[in-house]
Amino acid sequence: MNWSKLVADHQAQILDYHQQLKSALTPSQKMDQVLKWAQQDHLKYQLITSKAEYLECGHGDHLFAIIINDPIKQAPQLVAAYCALKLLKSSKLSIHQRLRLIILAESQDKSTSLSSYLAAAAVPSASLVIASGANLPAFTFYFPASQMPFNTTLKQLNLVSRQQQSQAQILTINWQQVYQTWKNFIQQQEVKGHLDISDWQITININSSLQSKFSPSYLLVQFLAQLKLDNSSQQFIKLLSYLMKQNTKIAFQASYQYTKGGFLQIQLLQASSATVAILQQEYTQLSQDYRIKFNSNLVSPKDDTYSAKLAQIITTAYQSQLPPHYSQIELLPSIYSATFKNSFTFNETEFIKANDLSDASKISTLVASYGAIFQQIAQTKKQDWR
Repeated sequence: MNWSKLVADHQAQILDYHQQLKSALTPSQKMDQVLKWAQQDHLKYQLITSKAEYLECGHGDHLFAIIINDPIKQAPQLVAAYCALKLLKSSKLSIHQRLRLIILAESQDKSTSLSSYLAAAAVPSASLVIASGANLPAFTFYFPASQMPFNTTLKQLNLVSRQQQSQAQILTINWQQVYQTWKNFIQQQEVKGHLDISDWQITININSSLQSKFSPSYLLVQFLAQLKLDNSSQQFIKLLSYLMKQNTKIAFQASYQYTKGGFLQIQLLQASSATVAILQQEYTQLSQDYRIKFNSNLVSPKDDTYSAKLAQIITTAYQSQLPPHYSQIELLPSIYSATFKNSFTFNETEFIKANDLSDASKISTLVASYGAIFQQIAQTKKQDWR
């Protein structure tokens, strides 16, 4: 099927559907509108609750679904997925699998509408999730606890991106040395903060300052990197300092307790497919050099939770409909991957927010992309999913 031509032939109706959905203001109103379309377009549908419904076409042993979990924020994607399913059904193409569009109106309690769906409907054999809060490429390092005895160790540290104040606690028998290092550091960096000494424990606080171009978290880590810490604490701070100095835009979460060890998680906010691959290789090597545990949330062909063949089918079909100058879209485990096997999501932020495409072009491209995925799944036999 030529999805570009098919979408162009039906563009007026697609844009009309989009306008109708924009006129529906609440999640329930948008879901009601989709059910009205399903009735007039003769698609099989089921309303489970006011926050969960699905539409379906096709027959087969396997069930593939596109899942939308926020009808407000994902209205363009919802229109696109619906129109893709409708156009595929009307094409009279031979469909070997059941194809479903699941719509959930998620609230702060992410389990409510999903639980309602699971209680009343079949679990997808595979799914593509278009979700608010969809995963970004993430890498996590795990560090062991500190070993006794030690002269100075990091007792406790909890950091996240963009903190206005950062704090760390250390245990030491060399408080004079720590104090002198602190005095030198605040003079060099124009740091706004203070040091509290109590017995063997020292608490370091650093606040945001207009005089400094660095964040409190960054300054705190750079100070800790100047101390002579035990091996585990030193590894943790050394790696955190290195990652914070990279040019790649990241969000991070770091936590350490000397009796339990710690973890360091890096999320890539903006990175091309090539950059993600390079960083994954680099981080894997770092974990080996430091002799610490490491994992990522990227879909791996070696991961038995996912079908490498299915992942390739989805990625190739989706990418085939995007403008040629867009980088390879990343395939990640979805936010429902703990519940659904073979549940994927795309890091499609770059495409959705592209400034060089009009809203009409974005929706048309999404219809073609979702349609290509539905078509490939529809014509793929069950045994070919592995």
